[in-house]
Amino acid sequence: MSKEKSLSATELLQQISDIMEERDLTEVLLREEGITLKVRRGSEPAPVAFSQPSATSPSPSTEQIESSASQLSSEVGELIRSPMVGLFYASQSPEAASYVEVGSVVSEDDTLCLIEAMKIFNEVKPDFACKILEILVEDTTTVEFDQPLFRVKRI
Repeated sequence: MSKEKSLSATELLQQISDIMEERDLTEVLLREEGITLKVRRGSEPAPVAFSQPSATSPSPSTEQIESSASQLSSEVGELIRSPMVGLFYASQSPEAASYVEVGSVVSEDDTLCLIEAMKIFNEVKPDFACKILEILVEDTTTVEFDQPLFRVKRI
C-alpha cells in the first residue's frame, strides 16, 4: 500500500495545504477513485470541501483546518451520504430523467438516487426537506459507504 493511501484525511489535507503554500497556488482539484477534493485559498468563502487562509498567514494547525472545514460545510449546506457500497444511479433508467438536479427542492418522501448493491436497487431519500445545492457523484459511479452524494440546504 502506498504512503498516500495510508494517510488520514487530515494528514492529506495538511500536505495539500503545505504544497499550496510552497507553490503559491490558490486552488487544487484532486480526483481519485470516485472521490473529488477541491481546496481553494482566498478571502471569500467558496462552495468547496475545505479552505485555507491567505498566503500571508502562517500555516494553519490541523485543528484550525478541521474547524475551518466544519464552518465552511455548515455555510454551504449539509451532506447526504451513501448508506452503502454500490453503484450510483441518478435515474430509474438510462432514458429517464434524473430524480433530482441542482436546484431541485425535495421532501422526505422523494427519491434522490438509486444505489445498486448485489442486484438490489435501494432508494436514497433525504431525512428532511431540502434544496439540492450540488450533486457530488456522476451517474453509474461506484460509491463507498458514507461517501458524500449530495450537498443540500434544509428548507
